[in-house]
Amino acid sequence: MNKEIRQSYSILKKIYSEQSFASVELNKILMQEYNNSNTKLVTKIVYGVLEKDILLDYIICDFVKKSPDSDIKLILKIGTYIAYFINSITNYACVNELVEITKSVSNRYNAGFVNATLKNIYNNKLELPIAISDPIKFLSINYSYPEWLVKQLLNEHSYDFVKDLLATNLTTLTHIRVLTDKINIKDFIKILDNNNIEHQKSSAENMMYVEYSGLLKLKNLSNMYIVQGLPSIITALNTADNSKLILDLCASPGGKSVLMAQNNPNALVTSCDVSETRIGLIKKYAESYNIKNLKIELNDGTKYREDWFEKFDTVLCDVPCSNLGIASKKPDVLLTRTSESVSELFNIQSLILENAAKYVKKGGVLIYSTCSIMKNENEKVVGTFLKNNKAYKIIPVNTLGVQVTKYHELCTFYPNISNCEGFFIARMVKI
Repeated sequence: MNKEIRQSYSILKKIYSEQSFASVELNKILMQEYNNSNTKLVTKIVYGVLEKDILLDYIICDFVKKSPDSDIKLILKIGTYIAYFINSITNYACVNELVEITKSVSNRYNAGFVNATLKNIYNNKLELPIAISDPIKFLSINYSYPEWLVKQLLNEHSYDFVKDLLATNLTTLTHIRVLTDKINIKDFIKILDNNNIEHQKSSAENMMYVEYSGLLKLKNLSNMYIVQGLPSIITALNTADNSKLILDLCASPGGKSVLMAQNNPNALVTSCDVSETRIGLIKKYAESYNIKNLKIELNDGTKYREDWFEKFDTVLCDVPCSNLGIASKKPDVLLTRTSESVSELFNIQSLILENAAKYVKKGGVLIYSTCSIMKNENEKVVGTFLKNNKAYKIIPVNTLGVQVTKYHELCTFYPNISNCEGFFIARMVKI
């Protein structure tokens, strides 16, 4: 029995059928102390199938007359991905295991169908579509991005830029922030090296990219680092100088709030979100790192609070967004996004920004951010806000040396330019 294929199927089933998050489901396996499976291989299969979803659909369609039901199609996607992109599992072992999985979730007829289809796929060479007359279809299939998103990106950028953007493969290592009040960065790296755990330098001081499944096994380091994306860290480090009162309006899971509290020890950070579940995540985060200058409140960012009028030195609104900037790192976000769902976010984002602006003191700083690269969620929201709020003006963002695309000091982190997940930051001062 191939445990890795079975675990991959179980995780992907939850992602495709129940909209679970890939990172959450994988962490459940990584955190199992006595798990003796090859977690690197499971991670590669899970993320690989998600990253190549549209391409795998394209390949399978060439070998079936009628699209099978969702369970069988997922099994075919796993088999097709392993056939073309994994060298460590033989065709025989893969087909045999996936046929057995089919028997457990369906019937013998479908088991025979899976067996025949996968053998047919394995015996034929993968032929990708060439750059034909339809550039949208070409980019969609070759890089597994939905056609509506490719079309939208082509409306905003040149073909060559979009192709380069979609083709960019970021490191599979996880970005972390080392807590230097608990361990010297050199000592942290020495422990990684002694345990043969892969790591790479980050653009920022006391941060790095690390092989996460290996790091999790080092229990002595468990409270000496925080997993956090580079743009997220940059956002939190752009608070106003000498801030005493800071508001994080859409804070869950709490990474930015914790960093702002740590970086501004004399400030009180009010950390909010819209549900008890999200508040619980912030509390857990803060307690894990013994953060004392953090006040957690249940609050709906779309509803105005009179008691917060011009109260804070810095207000951060990292608003709900499409997450399309992190699709290269978390490809499962593409499974549920549509053009309509992304368009609907504009009103929510604008309302939260309008409310956040009222909470900033005169001379204070307002930060608007998203993990999206779509102009409708970024430049358009901020541009509309500035037209209606003459008291605010754009000021520079400290990007810690990371290369970004700037439009009137509005900063977009594109993966192909910034070498990190996509993100957007606007920093404004209340005159």
